[in-house]
Amino acid sequence: MAHELELATSRRGLAAVVRVGGTFDLHGADRFDSEIRRILHGLTKEILVDLRDVEFMDSIALRCLVAAHRRAFEAEVPLWIVRGGAPVAQVLRMTGLDMELPLIDDLPRRLRPGRQQPRPPLAVAQRDMRISSGNR
Repeated sequence: MAHELELATSRRGLAAVVRVGGTFDLHGADRFDSEIRRILHGLTKEILVDLRDVEFMDSIALRCLVAAHRRAFEAEVPLWIVRGGAPVAQVLRMTGLDMELPLIDDLPRRLRPGRQQPRPPLAVAQRDMRISSGNR
């Protein structure tokens, strides 16, 4: 097993999305901790840690997530963790952290990469609602 943490941060306005992939263990813990500290010292108003590409994580990674959550809380910056696949879910469930950490299933649409679709005008949205609810 390669001991390599993949880490990439992107910004959408005042939100930072930290994509974590590969092996999240002792070998990448310092990089992750440093990245969270760096983000918190900027103008960030929200942090999302995306674990969907993590293939393996251990107790050191859990310590990193708990510490990141604590630091963000103290800085009054909301931090959300996007659930990963089975390896991540199992470790979080076994430790009970799935009940303690702020987990979400996916990135909010406004923070997803790619073109964002414009909202329809209000009149169109109201008309669609009437049609879908059976009112004509």
